Amino acid sequence: RAALSGDPRAALHAFYRYAILTLAERRMLRYEPSLTDRELLERASSLPQLETLRELISLHDRAWFGLKGATTEEADHARALAERAVA
Repeated sequence: RAALSGDPRAALHAFYRYAILTLAERRMLRYEPSLTDRELLERASSLPQLETLRELISLHDRAWFGLKGATTEEADHARALAERAVA
């Protein structure tokens, strides 16, 4: 829904959450809501898709916690990264 809402920042956040929660559901990543992104990456260090996940998390951090928001292109890139991360 976020991707269709016209809010690229919300869409990017949704793709980030989709990737993390899907990996957790598949028991590929032990997730706790209190973890920082750095801690998530440490837990994901043995995953073959680590670099994809790292790129997605970096993109999310800039859009979610930074001052610039996100573009439609960045949201599209986040979608592609999320799909690769859970493939």
